[in-house]
Amino acid sequence: MKQNITALIIFALIISGAVFSLNYTNQVSREITDTLKLCEDYVMQNNWSSATMHISNTKNLWDKYHPRLAVLLSHRELNEISDLIVTVTSLVFLNDKNTFITENKRLTALVENLNKGDSLTFENLF
Repeated sequence: MKQNITALIIFALIISGAVFSLNYTNQVSREITDTLKLCEDYVMQNNWSSATMHISNTKNLWDKYHPRLAVLLSHRELNEISDLIVTVTSLVFLNDKNTFITENKRLTALVENLNKGDSLTFENLF
């Protein structure tokens, strides 16, 4: 009987950890994606000062969330996002609109798919 209760408690902890991880990465993904989209809107309007402010905000958000995400997710994905944030930030400072749009789309797609490998889907289970 004690073994069943222990197993049930461990199972509940694993499920709650998975749910927390999924919700946390969804929230982070949404927040960072929103700032990237705002930055892209300002770049499209050639408002480089506002774009600089928003891309700096994006970098600050990433620096804030990265340590916890490193516990939950693959480092390869996180490193790729970190590299693209540096690239996109420099493109805003250089006022390089066309390259920024391309790299920002890549970055946005990576951030939006952060939790795809962790979600409970048929593909991930088998």
